[in-house]
Amino acid sequence: MISLSKKFQKTINNKINFEGVGLHSGLQSKLTLHPAPVNYGINFIINDTIIPANSNYVNSTLRSTNLLKNNNSIMTVEHLLSALYALEVDNLKIEVSECEIPILDGTSEIFFDKI
Repeated sequence: MISLSKKFQKTINNKINFEGVGLHSGLQSKLTLHPAPVNYGINFIINDTIIPANSNYVNSTLRSTNLLKNNNSIMTVEHLLSALYALEVDNLKIEVSECEIPILDGTSEIFFDKI
């Protein structure tokens, strides 16, 4: 039988910063990606709340994908998460200064290239 589980997990080597405007909120947002240990998963951190990048926390997909936990929301996570998926990143701590991920160029290309 073939096992579909991954043997190795990936994170980044060093912290990476992004800054830009949120598409829907219009707020200037800073985003810092930090390496994370094995089995940490991909987690957003806002206002000291950890929001896992997990479908259980999706509260809206109207115009963007938004995550919610304890009245803290992170909007427009899909471009960053698609870059992480393409790069096979499993573990990452993502600090967000505002309620929305910066839109940058409107794709995941800048995220992909910088990661």
